[in-house]
Amino acid sequence: MKNQLKRMLSIVLLGIGVGFFCMLFQQDRLLFQTGLLDAYTISPIKYQEINQKILLGYVLKQRLLCSLMISLLATTYLGIAVSYLYLLLYGGALGLMTAAALLRYGLKGLLFIFMSMFPHQFVLFPSFMLLSCVACSLCRYLYFQDVSLHFAGKKRNILMKYMMLLLICNAVVIIGCYIESYVNPQMLKMVLKFF
Repeated sequence: MKNQLKRMLSIVLLGIGVGFFCMLFQQDRLLFQTGLLDAYTISPIKYQEINQKILLGYVLKQRLLCSLMISLLATTYLGIAVSYLYLLLYGGALGLMTAAALLRYGLKGLLFIFMSMFPHQFVLFPSFMLLSCVACSLCRYLYFQDVSLHFAGKKRNILMKYMMLLLICNAVVIIGCYIESYVNPQMLKMVLKFF
């Protein structure tokens, strides 16, 4: 599992690098023509009153759909590929947004990116990393017979342990969604006062 986590982290870092360099080399098209993170985009967020229940519904739909998709596809041949692809896209999006914030606002942009991710990503990121590791291990167990499994016992017991791990990861994703909906907007509004 430790090697799997290292592999997953390296995929996220690769995605961050690709996203960062895509934004640097295509900033005219990706940043200035789209208006990404410009004053027109950020101003309404400063003054708009956020309905946290509606935000929670939206965030749950987005995040839980991804985590359930990874969980379900872990039981197919696509489990490993989907887990890797999700983490690569996650890293790519983070790299794009970080580069965009740096290009638009300099060091203030880093503060904006950090606060837009704090504290919910400190719950969501580890849960998606663990979810992806469990999904890869389950896929290997079902289809590629990974002999380095740490679970002992019958196949049914092993599958139940995997299902419990997937369920726990999805429950943590739900907790992260609550944090993203109820805590993050107030913190982000405090930071946006400087923009």
